[in-house]
Amino acid sequence: KVQSGQKLHIPAAAYNAFIDAAVDYRRRTAHIGQKSEPTTRQASIVLVRNDSGSNQNRLAVLGIDTPIIDPTANDNEFKNRVALSCVTPAVDTHEGKFVILAEPIAAGKIGRAYAAGVCPVQIIVLDEDAEAYQFADIFDAYAAGLFADPNGSASILWKEEGTGLKWAIVRFGNRQRMDWEDDDNCMNHNPYTQTATATCEIIVPRDTLMTVTWTGMGETQDPNYELMSLFVNGLLVGSAHAPGGQLGCAGGMAPVVSNPPPPQQVLLATGPHILFIDATTNDPLYHFGAWYRFDLTFEEVPPAP
Repeated sequence: KVQSGQKLHIPAAAYNAFIDAAVDYRRRTAHIGQKSEPTTRQASIVLVRNDSGSNQNRLAVLGIDTPIIDPTANDNEFKNRVALSCVTPAVDTHEGKFVILAEPIAAGKIGRAYAAGVCPVQIIVLDEDAEAYQFADIFDAYAAGLFADPNGSASILWKEEGTGLKWAIVRFGNRQRMDWEDDDNCMNHNPYTQTATATCEIIVPRDTLMTVTWTGMGETQDPNYELMSLFVNGLLVGSAHAPGGQLGCAGGMAPVVSNPPPPQQVLLATGPHILFIDATTNDPLYHFGAWYRFDLTFEEVPPAP
């Protein structure tokens, strides 16, 4: 260390490094509200720029607008780094298309956010009916949280009891829902067996554990109807089917059954993977108000020690 009164000669490179370190320290220690680090590494955390026009606290909700990096301007950087411009949520625009901030982010600044996965958030429970809702989604022009919605894109895993603004734990992102048309014999509607398929390609930047969670309602007459199955690279990962019970039309619908039981998980190696969904009612009978949904969550596999 330099003693008091000694002449001090600092090379330009060292001085610049000192200034950079000081600026970085101030940036990392400045905060709006409480700041905390996620306790696990997650592939679902992305960089976002807060373009809402206001400072936002940790666990605020912002709607996804556009990529920060334009692929036409910088193709390689677009491929290498996901960075999103995010704004105040708007109805009919950001349902199922939002992030939850993992740290406080000042207006115009960049920070980290959950784009999918499981995390805490505040939820508006509007009334007593909404207490029973199992899903949540964005609220128009509201960034402080979500609101309980029977058809929302986020699954409510737990929440505080009562109405008003409540803390909750939700799972969101990477989901697909399908609603079956009502049947022939109970509702006199669709006399045909219904089928559907969907295919997509995902690219994971590193080894990732994918977890599949099924929800939905199926007939209470026979099991293995209203069947939905997920395949990854041609291999069956899991499925869900109606619970059955020989209750006929009077039994209505009941929660679907996962096969195998949860959690259904598959390890994805770095690179591209093909996801394929196959769904069928298997007959035109005993399903009305039936629907199926699967949620995918991704967690980075830590490197071997």
